Amino acid sequence: MWRLIICLLAGVSDGALDGYFSANKRQQGGKRLCLTGTKTESSLFSSPSAWQREPGPQNYSFRDVSYGYDENGDFALSFVITATVHLETINSWTYNASIEIFDADGNVIFTACGRGTATRFE
Repeated sequence: MWRLIICLLAGVSDGALDGYFSANKRQQGGKRLCLTGTKTESSLFSSPSAWQREPGPQNYSFRDVSYGYDENGDFALSFVITATVHLETINSWTYNASIEIFDADGNVIFTACGRGTATRFE
């Protein structure tokens, strides 16, 4: 399992994500918003978020699409994260990302850029 943390650096407005991340968000001064989550090894390194090799040592990129559902189980939104990654060690990496969130009709409701870390845990 991997623990991912991404801190949004721009595009965050007060209350913009209330209701979407209420269980997983934490404010860290001002308008900096950090989100945490976990992913299994197989979901992180397989299609459709397969990593691509990029120029330079230990550099990669990926595009990850996730979906959110409301309390009734109906599709509510999708998240698209596009990132450039640098492997720090076999068990950790850092990344810079752009984040887009779309409502159920495909309208962009949120955009931001961010930086994050990922750490393997058992």
